[in-house]
Amino acid sequence: MSKKVTIILIVVVVIIAVLGVGGYFAVKKVIQIGQEKGWKLIEDLVKKGENGKSIFDKLPLGEEEEEEEEDVYKSAKEVKASGLAKEINPELKPIFTEVFGGVKLTSFTSGFVGPGSAILVYTVKKDLKAEDSGALISVLEGKNYTIQGHTISDGQASIIALKDDLQLVIGYEDGQQEISIMAYKED
Repeated sequence: MSKKVTIILIVVVVIIAVLGVGGYFAVKKVIQIGQEKGWKLIEDLVKKGENGKSIFDKLPLGEEEEEEEEDVYKSAKEVKASGLAKEINPELKPIFTEVFGGVKLTSFTSGFVGPGSAILVYTVKKDLKAEDSGALISVLEGKNYTIQGHTISDGQASIIALKDDLQLVIGYEDGQQEISIMAYKED
């Protein structure tokens, strides 16, 4: 072997040894801190390590410890509406279903500013995107609504839609699964 190859091998072995020893002491320090702070997981791992098992065998890594995200739509409970909410829900629900793949009326308040007013909250199947408002506007216009205003700002979308004597202010936020509607119907 040449002198150059021998030196390279020695340097590689030294680097591996330094990293191994450094890693060993780092793990020991984490265990010591965990024991001092009373971390139950670290204590259990140390006990298992003392029994001849690697303390890394039972570390909660990867998918095993990930909790499944709650399906907001599946867990949402649909409510029966009354007042103006009951009157307009049969028309709004198919519109939102067409755009967002499914909706449930999960909350409403009737008469918030008088007898012809309501606030409705729908939970939708998919995560909302402010850009979805273009599709929503198209469907609303196809149902004879006139769009009076539309804004997208900081991931929030709002649409003002009119049809006959009904006024709607529709709003939602990126990444959420709820749409809020303030509705007012002139008598």
